[in-house]
Amino acid sequence: MARHESVADYHAEAERRRAELRAPRDGAVFHTSVAWREAGAYAEARTAEGQPTQVVEHTPYGRELHAEQLYGDAAFNARAHREGYGPNTGTAGADAVWKDTSRIYAEEAEGRVTVFVGRRNGGRIDPDSTFGSVERDTLLANEKVTEINGLEREKLATLDSAEVDHLIEETSRARRLDKEARMERERELREELDRKVEQTADRSQTATADEARAAEAERTAERERAAAAERGHAARKEADTWGDIERGHEAKRQAEQDNWGDDDRKRDPDPWGDGKAADARKSQDKTR
Repeated sequence: MARHESVADYHAEAERRRAELRAPRDGAVFHTSVAWREAGAYAEARTAEGQPTQVVEHTPYGRELHAEQLYGDAAFNARAHREGYGPNTGTAGADAVWKDTSRIYAEEAEGRVTVFVGRRNGGRIDPDSTFGSVERDTLLANEKVTEINGLEREKLATLDSAEVDHLIEETSRARRLDKEARMERERELREELDRKVEQTADRSQTATADEARAAEAERTAERERAAAAERGHAARKEADTWGDIERGHEAKRQAEQDNWGDDDRKRDPDPWGDGKAADARKSQDKTR
């Protein structure tokens, strides 16, 4: 592998060499919380038994990348940090390259896959680890994968990440038991998975029913708002109509009053009855 100066160049090479990150069917092994030794030993033992098995570091591309010793390249990691990769200056570039490589490895997995969770972090999956932040969700979305630690992938995919991590942690822990105890514990965990799936389905159905009721309530409210708006419009229209009628009646009454005044003046041009109006007209005639 040619030495690259940037994380992007390693990403591009990993994509080009995707086939070299493909484990044999039923032979992909993943590890987290410092379980790489345990995972590697398991892979070697299964391979010796006739079932080719490997961790990402043992794939053809993974071996070359491991030889690059990116975690020891301070300049590469500092440069990647300046480019926006990762919060840790000392490992930013190496973390980004290995996470992307592991993503491809998980995308290429087929059949049954195995996950080892080490004792670090209390035997829990760190959400910031490569497995917790990249590989787990990639495996759950990979339809070529049938089982993860003996648990059906399709069922696991219906659960939230915390529930999935719990089941993977427990199945990994069960491998350290003797055969009989391990088989019993694995059976219990399969039953637990079935219960969780059923509970999730019930919650989903309840949520769907709640959403349907909420949607119907919103439609009812919308119809009521529309009806109220229509009633308001009709009321305003009726008020305008009655206003027009009242204004028409008022105009008619005013016109009738004006007509009555004209008639009165015609019948009695000298309403005061003292002849002043007639004398005024005679005075005006003499002046002319």
